[in-house]
Amino acid sequence: MASLDVLVVINPFENAMTRMATHALPSAWMLERSDIRQRPQLIQFAPALVAPLGESKPGWWIVGAIAEQLGLDIFGGETTIESRSELSLYRQLFERARVSFEDLEAAGVYGIETPRMDGWFHTSVLRERGWRLSPPAMIERLEKLEDQPPANVMLVAGRVEYATNSMVFPSAIRRETTPPAIHVSADLCQVNALADGDLVWISSNAGHLDGTVRLDRALKAGTVWMNHGWLGRNVNHLFDTVDVDPLTTQPYFSSVPVALTKLG
Repeated sequence: MASLDVLVVINPFENAMTRMATHALPSAWMLERSDIRQRPQLIQFAPALVAPLGESKPGWWIVGAIAEQLGLDIFGGETTIESRSELSLYRQLFERARVSFEDLEAAGVYGIETPRMDGWFHTSVLRERGWRLSPPAMIERLEKLEDQPPANVMLVAGRVEYATNSMVFPSAIRRETTPPAIHVSADLCQVNALADGDLVWISSNAGHLDGTVRLDRALKAGTVWMNHGWLGRNVNHLFDTVDVDPLTTQPYFSSVPVALTKLG
């Protein structure tokens, strides 16, 4: 990413990405912008508590201003970004909603109770089109899987509690203050003489890393599970960025062949 001619990063805080960027655009943070929260039977509106600091702007304003410079009208109505406000956008979004934005704004943070709409997908979508359980693109890819030789050890990436993507919650409320263990299926632990707490080396065609083992009897045979979003033990080092999924153009984050080696 550092080799790009232009790298635009929108973020309220300075971090590794903003320091790498050619253009760092400061966005309004949580309390500097209004927000809407919707639960199954309640919708709430919370206005901004304080004005954005310095040159910070809400994310929608930044994207809208860039679009305007490119001659694109992303909000409709051929209005300029200077004539737009968050409230005007909310009113536009609520034009087809079951409650009006004026009523929601007047209700304050207590919100408005809304009836549950159980079954709407069945009546509105499935009745007309149904589920496409076997689209041609999926069938074509499933047939190619049979041509791939099975690997002895397959890596799967997932999430742990109190850490979402690259955002890690403060250690005061996080259950684990050290990098989470590498979960290994029972059969792989037996073959490689691994036990809880052992140090293991994982390698793939893309890279390698090490970590502590946790025997996980819930995993399918031949499976290793690691969390993503933890820089101290970054599972991305094991993923190939060249051999990507042709349908989504994304790297493979599951069913990645790896090798295990016990250390120490």
